[in-house]
Amino acid sequence: MAFYRNSCPEGWIAANGQNGTPDLRGEFIRGLDNGRGVDNGRGLGSSQGDAIRNITGIVSTRGSGNVDGFIGAFYDTGTRDGGVGRGSSPGLTDDIGFDASRVVPTANENRPRNVALLYCMKQ
Repeated sequence: MAFYRNSCPEGWIAANGQNGTPDLRGEFIRGLDNGRGVDNGRGLGSSQGDAIRNITGIVSTRGSGNVDGFIGAFYDTGTRDGGVGRGSSPGLTDDIGFDASRVVPTANENRPRNVALLYCMKQ
């Protein structure tokens, strides 16, 4: 049971991996599929690693190989160097950047929206 408090109520113990409880500290709880078919193959108490949405992008080129456009996470950094042409400027090329935050929310960790609560179990 999740509680909006700093310690478990009387008769309950924290689900912290001690006294036969699972360690739920810092974990997201997902309801057991139990035959529904949304999360097949998961057993009671099993854990699942992180994953992110697929991030895609396209760098379009013209017949000459010159960069013509960017879609998704790719972008033109604005930095120009000598080399293969871009568009109508032969002899110049733009550096191509990749930034996932252009197409998905990003942070220093993968996570769903969440609220921190204390998980406790009946003694």
